Order: sequence, then C-alpha cells, then structure tokens
Amino acid sequence: MDFRGVFWQSTNDYAGKAEVMMKKPKRTRGHFPPLTVSVPALLESGNDAEFRKLVDDLLLFATQIQDVRKSLSTAMGLTQPQYNILMILAHKAATEEMTVSEMATRMNVSPPFVVVETNKLEAIGLLHKRPSAVDRRRINLHLTNKAISLTTNIGPLQMNVNDRLFGSLSARDFRALGSIVGKLIASYGPALEEARAHSNLTSKRPHDSE
Repeated sequence: MDFRGVFWQSTNDYAGKAEVMMKKPKRTRGHFPPLTVSVPALLESGNDAEFRKLVDDLLLFATQIQDVRKSLSTAMGLTQPQYNILMILAHKAATEEMTVSEMATRMNVSPPFVVVETNKLEAIGLLHKRPSAVDRRRINLHLTNKAISLTTNIGPLQMNVNDRLFGSLSARDFRALGSIVGKLIASYGPALEEARAHSNLTSKRPHDSE
C-alpha cells in the first residue's frame, strides 16, 4: 500500500476543508451581534467589521457631499432641489429635451415635487416651460438667460470645491469609483424591495416572552 499517497491525499483533503471553514462566517445564528452580510467577498475571515465601516463611511460621505451642495445652492440663492434642477438642465446635451416627468426620474423624486419646484424657478425668472417642437403635448424645461448667467458665475466655485473634494483620486481611482457607484445604484432597487417586504414585521418586545 502506498502510504505516501494516502498521506498527501489526507493532507490535501484537510487543507481543502480548512479553506472552506475559513470562508464561513464566524458568527452563526444566535450569536450577537449577528452578521449584517453573508457574501464571502464582503467578509474578512468571516467578519463583517470592514463592511460595517464601509457602510458608515458611505453614509458619512453622503452627508458631507450634501453639505457641500447646500453651500453651493445657498451661494446661488436657491434650495438644493432647485440647484439640482438647474445643474441637470445646464449640463444636459444641447439637443436633449427634458420634461417634468423625466426630471423627476433623474432626481428620483415624484413629478408633483418637480412641478412645485419648477414653478418656483419659473416665478423668479430662471426657467421657461415650453411645448416640444416635436410633440406639442410635451412640456419641456428650459433655462432662461438669467439662469444661464447664474450657473456660469457659480462655475469657478464649483470647480474649486470639486477639485478639493475629489482631487485626491487618480484617473484609475476615478474610473473604478464610477463603476462601483454604478453597481451600487443598480443594486438599490432589489435591496429596497427586500427591506420593504419585511418592514411590517415587528420583533417581540423583551417582556412579551417573559
């Protein structure tokens, strides 16, 4: 009998099992705190600490970038939604038409919300609503000359702010970040559906089981 073959086979089997065991989450059902993710790529040695830190950092950065945009909108004398509307219209393709519904989709808000905000912009002379030349039933949003001047004047400040905010990224970092953020945005819908599907479930209060 070739004991060497048996030894190496047993060693390989053990190594394979050890590798599988290392990939398994350390915390199982009943352990506290429970794991908040189970995808192997998001765990380090079965631990979700780095994942939790990433989520916290993303939430922090989301708050920080909103603070920056609030300051920019204030510099223009506008609210953040109004600022967003002007920036979207200013940077869309010259041939691109945009309706209230399309703007709502772009901003991930309801059409009535956009109606209210665009009416305010129209009232202060920053926006025109005109029927489409192709389909008169469509009402498109257009910047006025006053709005064009306003967005042009804020340009240098936006550039300086964004240079400071994102200037530490290399070209490779920038492309990778764009790709990663795109993937996360695409995952938002299914994740929200999963969360909402269980939003009506309530855990038992501590004294209920006593």
